[in-house]
This record gives sequence, structure tokens and C-alpha cells, in this order.
Amino acid sequence: MPYDNRRQTEDENTVILNSTIKGILALFATILVVVVIVMLFAKSLFFPSADAKPVKTGHLTQTEEISVAETEPAEEVEAVTTKKKKKKTTAEEESSLPESLPEGLDTSVAGDYTVNAAVYLHPEPNSSSANLATLPAGDSVKVYGNSNYGWYYLEWNGQTGYAWSSYLTKK
Repeated sequence: MPYDNRRQTEDENTVILNSTIKGILALFATILVVVVIVMLFAKSLFFPSADAKPVKTGHLTQTEEISVAETEPAEEVEAVTTKKKKKKTTAEEESSLPESLPEGLDTSVAGDYTVNAAVYLHPEPNSSSANLATLPAGDSVKVYGNSNYGWYYLEWNGQTGYAWSSYLTKK
């Protein structure tokens, strides 16, 4: 019986085709297993449980006023001040300014403002300082000046401190 070369080539092609099909099937099986695992654990991975503690995001979630007595004492924080040209103030404006303003305060923005959205009142011109109070939306405040690129030094209900300027609109 003579040796059939054509038969041998067909057998080799069948072996190569079978191993390719096995590889593709293994890939699809792996993908299927991963999809099933993600579906089983999707709820715990992407949706917090009902008993999970709320995460502090830095955004205001309540507008309840916080008194100074309820807050923790602030750590010593060194204030960064910048020197800017001061606008000349009129006699009327000078009489409405408090006797002691922080150094380096730009008084060109001084005036009466309205709180757009609830914002914290801080003792220093940065968000890492303690919260003295929460200024509720719609309240009026007296702004004395701008410090540290966007922090307004203001007075609200007898308290003075700093609030971020984007939450305030001039009347």
C-alpha cells in the first residue's frame, strides 16, 4: 500500500484546526466566568449596603447651623497672606469697617452680600480650618475684604470669619 501524502496533510490540518478551536473556546469560557463573577458581586462592588456609614465628600449635605461650642478646637494654622494694592476707601466705607481687620486684606470687594448656597464659616482662609458655623442660603452677610485668592472675610450674626467667595453674591 503506497504512502498517501494528501492524507497526512489533511490530518495535520485537522489537528491545527482542533487546537485553534480549543483555544477560542477556552477564551470564551474564561470571559464567561469573569462576567458571571462580576454579575454575582456587582451589587456589593458598585452599590453600598444600607448599613454603610456615609462618606464625607467635602460637599455640604445639611444647612443646620453649627455653634462654636459644638465644634472641636482648631489647631494652630499659619495664615498665608498676599500683598495687593488696596483701593482707596471713602469716609463712609471706613466708618463701616471693623477696627481690626486681618493683614493683607483686599477691601475692594467690601459690601453687603447674599449667601447663594449653604457655606461653612472658617476662622482661617482655608477649608482645612475648623468650621465656626454654617451660613444658610439666602442670609445676608457683610463682607470686609478678600484674602488668599477667593476667601472673603465677613461678618454674619456677630461672628467674623472666612467663607469661599463663589457662594456669595453682591447685593
